[in-house]
Amino acid sequence: MEKKIILTAKQIHKSYFMAQNQELKVLENINLEINKGEIVSVIGESGVGKSTLLHVIGTLDRPTKGQLFLNNTEVFSMDDEEMDSFRNITVGFIFQFHHLLPEFTALENAAMPGLIARRNIKEVYSRAEELLFEIGLKDRMRHKPSELSGGEKQRVAFARALCNDPLIVLADEPTGNLDTVNSEVLRSQMWNLVRKKNKAFVVATHSKKIAGYSDRVVEIKDRGLREIDKDLL
Repeated sequence: MEKKIILTAKQIHKSYFMAQNQELKVLENINLEINKGEIVSVIGESGVGKSTLLHVIGTLDRPTKGQLFLNNTEVFSMDDEEMDSFRNITVGFIFQFHHLLPEFTALENAAMPGLIARRNIKEVYSRAEELLFEIGLKDRMRHKPSELSGGEKQRVAFARALCNDPLIVLADEPTGNLDTVNSEVLRSQMWNLVRKKNKAFVVATHSKKIAGYSDRVVEIKDRGLREIDKDLL
């Protein structure tokens, strides 16, 4: 089957400017392509820039220099309002901390991106229910975050990331706060569902074991990016 490139990052640089305008370079000359239905892990030491890369390719942050194409749309040519709308329907996010809204149920949290996009309410809730069912939370939909375990909260966050049927899903250390057993349960469920939905999936992880389940592995080192053989992890 011919591969379809859905994300292209070209010569991405990202710096932060500190006191006295001192420049902190985090990413330099990053080039990356992601195909539809592909799972890619980003590895590297703590503080090396994995989260920064995800924030840039997910359009949460603009690069200092470079271009990003999502489905052939150059996103950094948009203004902030246009980019916010584009991101909500194009990119799904899962963070290390679930960031669920405590006053809403699991179902309401999972449905939130669709409600923000002002989609048909009945259809949005139907899709959220379907996703929660598929990820094993059929009996937990009406529970609020305080009534859920850590693994269950992350599964709700994963369903939320898929609610708008995004082009690509990005996950930043999604199993980082879970024990070994729950980490593997969540990893397996995420992998199975993104495969089923044929979604591009990029996960930043410190775990070489998790990275080994991916189709490709890239490493950030010395502010650059290189592809590595996952069989050598």
